[in-house]
Amino acid sequence: MENNQVLVGQGVTGTTLAAWLAAELGITLPAGSATLPDVGGTKPHITNTTGDVITIGSGNTITGVTLDPVASAGIAGENVDGLVVEFVIIITSGGTR
Repeated sequence: MENNQVLVGQGVTGTTLAAWLAAELGITLPAGSATLPDVGGTKPHITNTTGDVITIGSGNTITGVTLDPVASAGIAGENVDGLVVEFVIIITSGGTR
């Protein structure tokens, strides 16, 4: 992820994704925006069999997902500030870090 990016999976809690974005990040969608996916569902399962699942930057938010690091780390990064991780499951049975 680049600095200041947000990864939101359907496992995030809330009434709608638009409401979550407004409440958590202060983002209000303009009138006529495309319909956003539902929230409050099953967390997407993200796997990487050869490396880190997510490499982060500063100011990232990761929420509502399951990370499965088969061979390495679920979340990795160096010299990172301001990371927010919530409603995330990291499966640790296969990773090395």
